[in-house]
Amino acid sequence: MLKFYYHLFLCFLLTACAGLGDDNTPPPAALTPYPFQFRPVLLWSVGTGGGIDKDYLRLDPVIKDSQVFVTNKSGYVSSVMLKDGHRRWQINLKRQISSAPAVDAGVVVLATMQPQLIALKADKGDLLWQIALPNQVLASPTISQGRVVVKTVDGQVLAFALSTGKLLWHYSHGAPTLILPPNSAPQIIGDKVLIGFSDGTLSALRLHNGSLLWERTIAFPKGVTQAAQLVGIAANPVFSGDTIYVVTYQGQLAAIALQTGQTQWQRPFSSSSGLALGKNLFISDSDGGLWAFNRVTGQLLWKNQRLQHRGLTAPVIMGDDLVVGDQEGYLHWLSQADGHPLANVHVHNNASILAAPRVAYPLVCVLTQQGGLSAWTLAPMTL
Repeated sequence: MLKFYYHLFLCFLLTACAGLGDDNTPPPAALTPYPFQFRPVLLWSVGTGGGIDKDYLRLDPVIKDSQVFVTNKSGYVSSVMLKDGHRRWQINLKRQISSAPAVDAGVVVLATMQPQLIALKADKGDLLWQIALPNQVLASPTISQGRVVVKTVDGQVLAFALSTGKLLWHYSHGAPTLILPPNSAPQIIGDKVLIGFSDGTLSALRLHNGSLLWERTIAFPKGVTQAAQLVGIAANPVFSGDTIYVVTYQGQLAAIALQTGQTQWQRPFSSSSGLALGKNLFISDSDGGLWAFNRVTGQLLWKNQRLQHRGLTAPVIMGDDLVVGDQEGYLHWLSQADGHPLANVHVHNNASILAAPRVAYPLVCVLTQQGGLSAWTLAPMTL
């Protein structure tokens, strides 16, 4: 069963985008002139040894302890200094990597296509341990309280000891045959692990033993084809206080009570990109729209449709602004207040951005599909 889920959806994509031999994918919206308030400034740019080819892998960079950690499909793991892009170390695992890294407590953890879970020392990249997994992991592992938690493509959740790789517990939920290739990562909140599954279910497990606390179906499959029934939670849930915000593909956006799993509000929505919490709740939809909702009520505050069909990443918070990348290789800065554009920049010729940018204010780092890593900041527009 290894790789079956992933490859089947790739076949669906190829079929859905072709009509009688012609590409019927809507063209990306043109970037029209706008009186920008800021200009992006490139601080540094480095190569990381390779990219992700044409696979839809979200290998988000990780900023930790003034370093940026990145992985790429070809097997390279790199650590560079945040301030200047100087490479601290880079290793080649000589096997294909399937997940972004997780970094905490001096350890870097990632998954490979084989499938394996591998832990490296964050200071030099030395191997700490490696262990076989029962199936592929396409989402980043999550580290907290001395544990590493991963979710496989077939809906298994496993927790390992961070220091040794010893299996601590295992939970099995299952998955439909057809799934979205972007997968949401486990979220650890206190003594709970929140897992978004490919059938539209959000589950809360106990961190110390993996027992089920509650589960809530966020969206139910509709339609008669497998593609129409895709309702997976592909975007990472986010949380604030006792509320979890979660979105499914072709389903619902919802606010869920952390302690009970009860729905506080929900509304129809579709996204596989991601959410961000700032002054409000921000989300990129499946068509390239960017939306802002009131966190308490779910009321729509504004939406920006200037970037339709550009394949937006999850938005990230940068001070009072939002930053999103797109598959045409652009970074966009927008106002949190009303969504109006503030600046944009083409990161690199022939580049594409699938991974969400990462912010260490006033810097934002972005990793392209081709393996280019760069850091940017904003300067006022001069007259």
